[in-house]
Amino acid sequence: MCSCKRGEQTTDHVLFDCELVEQERDRLKAAGLRSENWPMNKDILINKYSKNFKKFTDSLSFDKL
Repeated sequence: MCSCKRGEQTTDHVLFDCELVEQERDRLKAAGLRSENWPMNKDILINKYSKNFKKFTDSLSFDKL
């Protein structure tokens, strides 16, 4: 169970739903929403927006997850 208590702590949950990383996700979404719909396909996210995805993962505080 994720620390947010709203679902199982999976990659998809953290990436698309977890309220504990909402601010970090909003920055990632902003980069992709110029040309993609959210939630976007993970392959597109990783390949087309790899720099933004890396910033997202680097900004996560695993202490709060």
